[in-house]
Amino acid sequence: MSEPGTDMKRDPRTLFIRDVSTGKIRITQSGKTAYRHRFAKAGYDIDRIRTLEEFESAVDAIFSAEFHDLAIKDKGKNPTLDRILTDVLEWTN
Repeated sequence: MSEPGTDMKRDPRTLFIRDVSTGKIRITQSGKTAYRHRFAKAGYDIDRIRTLEEFESAVDAIFSAEFHDLAIKDKGKNPTLDRILTDVLEWTN
């Protein structure tokens, strides 16, 4: 398994194939391997994603979920970071 965060740097052409006539996408096996767990953790079923917009929403949800997890894990450990992120809801709750 790759390091956390490195999946997002993949070439999108290895993650899904897009049908230019319909705009629908099919997640490749490589994409499923890279994202299945992370999508599920953010509440998305990778097998139900059919459009680029759905894929992008799922990636946004991954970012939010992982940011929230980091905020919980790291809150209070670095006063400078706490000051910078005081306006971020996940950081202050």
